[in-house]
Amino acid sequence: MGEASAPQQFQSGPQAAQSAQQVFTPAAAQPTMPSQHQPHLQTEAPFRSAQPVAPQQPVTAQPAFTAPAQSVPVGPATGPSVVASSGVAEAAASAAPRHGGRLAAIIAAIVAVAVGGTLAWAVPNVPAVRQILGVGPKNPAAITAQVMQSMQHVSSARFEVTYSENYKNQGDTPMLTAKGQYALGENTDASLFDMQLDQISRQGTGRLVWSNGAVGLYSHYDSGERYGYIDVNGLRDDLQNLLEYDLDSATAKQYTDLAFNVKDAIIRNGKVDSEGALKVFNDGMSALNDEYAQEYRKYAPNDAVNKQYAAFLTAFGTKELERDDVQARVFPGKTETKGSGGTTLSFGFNVPEFVHVLADYWSANQNAYPDLRQTLVDSFSSSSDPEGSYNDAIERMRDWQPSDVSFDEPLQISVTYGLGYQLQEFSILQEFSIAEKLDPYSVRWDLKLSDLNKVSANDPDAAQFMSDAKAKNSMF
Repeated sequence: MGEASAPQQFQSGPQAAQSAQQVFTPAAAQPTMPSQHQPHLQTEAPFRSAQPVAPQQPVTAQPAFTAPAQSVPVGPATGPSVVASSGVAEAAASAAPRHGGRLAAIIAAIVAVAVGGTLAWAVPNVPAVRQILGVGPKNPAAITAQVMQSMQHVSSARFEVTYSENYKNQGDTPMLTAKGQYALGENTDASLFDMQLDQISRQGTGRLVWSNGAVGLYSHYDSGERYGYIDVNGLRDDLQNLLEYDLDSATAKQYTDLAFNVKDAIIRNGKVDSEGALKVFNDGMSALNDEYAQEYRKYAPNDAVNKQYAAFLTAFGTKELERDDVQARVFPGKTETKGSGGTTLSFGFNVPEFVHVLADYWSANQNAYPDLRQTLVDSFSSSSDPEGSYNDAIERMRDWQPSDVSFDEPLQISVTYGLGYQLQEFSILQEFSIAEKLDPYSVRWDLKLSDLNKVSANDPDAAQFMSDAKAKNSMF
């Protein structure tokens, strides 16, 4: 059986709006460094860095073989997705100074809401029973993917994320913490997302709550404390007004309706319904006839591309990464410790080696995925020689040797899971060598989960906060 016929254990779906030039590009972390030892952290990646979707560019919805971003823990794609589309107007207004940029941010946010959940679980779907019986893949990537997939079955949880820095081996110093909870209800408006942010370095704190179809905000820094509150109707009005800077009122209303239809579809019966939200998004884009919708339809991948993308990732994740020589290169120092509280898998992740292995495997097997390959070649259509540019990009990946200090040492990843590969803790440690290795420096992200499937969307503390935010609102 050829590679293209591999069991499709990856979840398929249209991919994020990225061009093929962004394929395989690992994202380097940009930590806060001591001012006298600020390193240059721009990675010499084999492709140009990802750019936001802009009205002036085609919305090229291509499969993205993107190496995992560094120093960003992979957590549940549930809670934050609840408020993504609802806060789009405020986020776009603050992030983009020009009207065109605002529209780009809005369109990008709508796309992110529609496909974010699907992409978050585009990982090997290896049934837990196969792992338990010892017949499933045992490489760290496949096991970690299985653990992350378990979050699809978690409708609520409490979480704690900590960002720490360690300079000159003086010990981890917490710089930022985010604590909170989420609970998925019957629909998006009936769900809860509640997060308190403490920026220790600035002695500031903030809180964001989505509850009963409204957003509540709180911030307390040197300038004092402020509350904010806006409900769905206010968000809808703000979004449409913002879109009308660039679109006629009828088209602006269509995009506004689309954004909120996706918002309503993203959560169903206590689960993230990525496929349902994606269908709503695609149906909505099909009904639109402006330049943005036309570009999206032009570059959106078809079912054949999606299936081949899924088949390729499955083959790579469950076959190529199972090879002992590949694991020694990509996942150095693998250890597994079993205890009464669960199993802890620790391993290094060598990003450059991962890119090399991925590029080599794609080069050797690309003809088994003709539709996917042609889609990638077509993304170089602006070149006078798309085929040559595509081949050159693959070769650059295979030979990539970054000079960035971000890759001096492999990422150190640790994942703790319980029965049924249920995620409990996840951490990433990134070490930098600065000033010719005289001043060791590292950053660390830690995620801890608790009270899985035990949090209520009708939390009394969140309800009281929303009441206070509405009464003291000075932001909206």
